[in-house]
Amino acid sequence: MAKKLISKEEEDLIDQLKQDVQQAFGNVKNNDQFWRRSYVRAVFSYLEAHSFVIRSATLKLLKPDKGNPESVAKFQLLAETAYQPSGTGKLEEGPEPRIPFINQFAFTLRTYAEAGGMKAADIAKFFGDNAFNQLRRAKNVRDHLTHPKKLSDITVTPADVLDVTNGFNWVSQFILDIENQLKRTARGRSGKKK
Repeated sequence: MAKKLISKEEEDLIDQLKQDVQQAFGNVKNNDQFWRRSYVRAVFSYLEAHSFVIRSATLKLLKPDKGNPESVAKFQLLAETAYQPSGTGKLEEGPEPRIPFINQFAFTLRTYAEAGGMKAADIAKFFGDNAFNQLRRAKNVRDHLTHPKKLSDITVTPADVLDVTNGFNWVSQFILDIENQLKRTARGRSGKKK
């Protein structure tokens, strides 16, 4: 039997945050800036949490190869730990690496897809989709909301809502496809053992 990649607590976290997204989205139609801002925040809270959960699951799937520095680097980036030598030469855990959200999120999704057995062409197709660019623009909206300097920074336009929605849907579809591939791979393994 395959080990469970995501704990019940992680599932509950993702489900609760997805409900927040759905509730905020349901109120966006009222054209109210509060709900538009709430929607953007809810989507990115969901994405941040889901990214963490996916990194955790991917770590369970990966088998770092000490002869392949790239596989070791992937493992370390997913683990969100950095090590550095102390003044006496001992290895110590250092500060978390500061990686821009989109870079970390894209790396997490790509590595999850690779570890899940998705074909490189299918992964490239997802990252070539315009919805990924919309997610990038949506992230900029989120950044303005969380670090406002002027009134326009907290104004969420209908185009912003569309970018956030399409980005969210892109992520949801990508994750669904990865998880379906994981299920097919697991079924293939269990069929071979018989």
